[in-house]
Amino acid sequence: MFNVTGKTSRGAATEAPICPLRGCSVANIETQRLRAGLSSHAASRLCAVYNRSSLTFFERGWNKTLFELKGIIPPMVTPFDETGTVRYDAFERNIERYLKAGIEGYLVLGSNGESVFLEHSEKLKLIEATRKRVPPSMTLLAGTGVESTRATIELTKQAADRGVDAILVKNPFYFKSQMTFDVYLSHYTAVAEASPVPVVIYNVPVFTGVPLQSRLVIELAKHPNIRGLKDSSGDVKLISEVVWNTDKFPVLAGAAPTLFPAMAAGARGGIVAIACAAPKAALLLYRAFADGDYKRAGFIQRIIAPSAAAVTERYGIAGLKAAMALEGFEAGVPRRPLLPLKPPEREDLEQIFRRMNSELAELS
Repeated sequence: MFNVTGKTSRGAATEAPICPLRGCSVANIETQRLRAGLSSHAASRLCAVYNRSSLTFFERGWNKTLFELKGIIPPMVTPFDETGTVRYDAFERNIERYLKAGIEGYLVLGSNGESVFLEHSEKLKLIEATRKRVPPSMTLLAGTGVESTRATIELTKQAADRGVDAILVKNPFYFKSQMTFDVYLSHYTAVAEASPVPVVIYNVPVFTGVPLQSRLVIELAKHPNIRGLKDSSGDVKLISEVVWNTDKFPVLAGAAPTLFPAMAAGARGGIVAIACAAPKAALLLYRAFADGDYKRAGFIQRIIAPSAAAVTERYGIAGLKAAMALEGFEAGVPRRPLLPLKPPEREDLEQIFRRMNSELAELS
């Protein structure tokens, strides 16, 4: 899942293995860590990746090359009880179920995690809980985008200190009429310059009300520490334009109802809500496409699309949490002012998921 390469100041690739199981002494590991400017967490993660995939770590540029954006990543929900208290134990148990399902990438503090309702201390604790459960060899992203550049950078650094591999940054939007190309270019550049880990742009106009234009993303893709885009607009044309006009800039779809066409346009997978409730179904679609079985991928897309729409545009966070409960996850209830689904809505959702599961079983 990772491509770990780099160059010395003279431009030649130079090996710097930091794996104790490959014969490095503890002192040598620490020396290599300091020379490369790595945190202790990053060094241990590289050891894990090295041993898992027989990859080699090179000096310099580690944070520009280690991270590779692809696959299916659930934008994990934050379980709350009836009083609005975060249920960290349930959150961690959900991660264990994702691991068993075969998920290898995770997003904490995304839109579906109700990040806008979380206190700062809760955000940090959720990052810590996720990193504790997600193995070092697997990718962990955290949503750190808030309204000001300064606050985004502060949260980004705190997230990096707690072991995230990359950050997801949605665009500021409150002063909509003043959110120009230059404002966004300056904002994302400042965050990328200050971030110890790679930055992934997050385009989610359904919530921000300000869609990011392809020409902005194409320009930002030139920065070495901006390493991808999550596009939740469902605009396949935007994905196509970004992929076509950049040097294979990684894009993940954020809308499961259009995941198949998005991958056909060049997306490398998706950070999609349906993966929270039905991770195996999302993985089936991704793997069919990755294997070149486009007919099967198309069938799976058709089957999961109604469920994917139900947990996003139709019923939102409440619908996603209800669907997760139907599938055996511990999602809790939404934090106020959001309300749980009403009984008729829950029954409708149950019918949609029952049909999806039935048709997927027949397809298998």
